Amino acid sequence: MEHNLRGRDLTNRHMYKEAIEEFNAALQESPDFTQALNARGFAYVLTRAWANALKDLDEALRLDPNYANAYMNRAVARKGAGDAAAAEADQAKVRELTAKK
Repeated sequence: MEHNLRGRDLTNRHMYKEAIEEFNAALQESPDFTQALNARGFAYVLTRAWANALKDLDEALRLDPNYANAYMNRAVARKGAGDAAAAEADQAKVRELTAKK
């Protein structure tokens, strides 16, 4: 949990490489930590490392198929990777999930 919080702080300070290292440490302690997968995926989005972002976000969504923020981040990654149709599908899923709340 501590590594995840440090990673989020580093992301907020635009220190993405260091943030990714903290998320790596969080995931070594708990490989199924969906929030850390999503956060690391987002850090990868911010560095335009689309393949790494998609890997993390796909895994976060496999673990929690109702994780709206992970769909939102994956939509950005998919669009960045050139897959506009898949990005729109993720955005539609975000709308569906947030309408339920």
